[in-house]
Amino acid sequence: MKGGRGARIIVLLLFAYLLLPFLLTGLYSIAQSWNTTVLPEGLTLRHYAQLLTDMRFWRALWRTFGISAAAVALSALIMTPLVYGVAAFAPRLERTMRALTLVPFALPGVITAASLARAYAGKGIPLVALLCGAYFVLIMPLMYNGILNALRAIDIASITDAAHILGASTISAFLRVIVPGIMPGILVSTLLSFSTLFGEFVIVNMLVGGNYETIQIYLALALSKTGHLSSAIVMIYMFLMSLFCFGLILLTGRGSKINEEDLPKDD
Repeated sequence: MKGGRGARIIVLLLFAYLLLPFLLTGLYSIAQSWNTTVLPEGLTLRHYAQLLTDMRFWRALWRTFGISAAAVALSALIMTPLVYGVAAFAPRLERTMRALTLVPFALPGVITAASLARAYAGKGIPLVALLCGAYFVLIMPLMYNGILNALRAIDIASITDAAHILGASTISAFLRVIVPGIMPGILVSTLLSFSTLFGEFVIVNMLVGGNYETIQIYLALALSKTGHLSSAIVMIYMFLMSLFCFGLILLTGRGSKINEEDLPKDD
C-alpha cells in the first residue's frame, strides 16, 4: 500500500510538473497585462477573438495541416510496404535501412534546408512539393522504427506462410492481414510524425518562408508583436493536436487483432 501510494504521488507530481507550463501559457493568453504582478491584472478573450476572425491565421493553419498530412500519408504509403518487404524477405538489409533512416537525425535542419534549396533551385520544382519531400525525409526515422516495431510484435513470417497456404498472394496477405495487424503501430507513428512536422520551423522558414505562410511562420511573426497573441496561438494548436491525438487513440484502441479468421481465402 505504501509503495503504491508513493508511486501515485510521484506520478501526480510529474503530471503537475508537465502540465504547469501549459496552464501558465493558457493563463497568459487570456491576460490583459501580466508584467509586475504575481497574477494577471485582468482577463480577456480579445486575443482569441482576433485569431478566430483572422482569415490569414486560418489559411496558415490549413496550409500546415495540408502539407503535414500529405507528407505523413506519403510516408505511410511508401514506408509500410518497404519495411514489410525488408523484414519479411530481406532481413539482411535491416542494418542498412536503419543506418539510412538515422541520417535525418544527424543533419541539422539548417543544413538540410540549405542543401535542398541549393540543389533544386531553378529546376522548376514547386516549393510546396520540395517542402513535402523534405518533410518526408525528416519523419522517415519515426515512421520506419514505428512500423518495424509493430511488425516485430507479430510473427509476420508465419502469418505470410499461412496466407500462402490458404491460397492468398503476398499482396493480398499484406493488405488484408499484415496492415490491419500493425495498424495501431502505423497510427502511433503517424501521430508522432504529424506532431513533429506541425512544430517544425527551420526547414519551412528557409525553403518557403513567407511565400507559403504556415502556422510556424505566423507564430514567429506574432512573437514579434505580442506574447499574449502567440500564447493564444499555442493554446489553439494544443487544443487541435489534443483532438487529433484523441481520435488516433480511439482508432488505435479499435485496432484489429490477428487470428485465424483474419487470414484471407482466395477462391
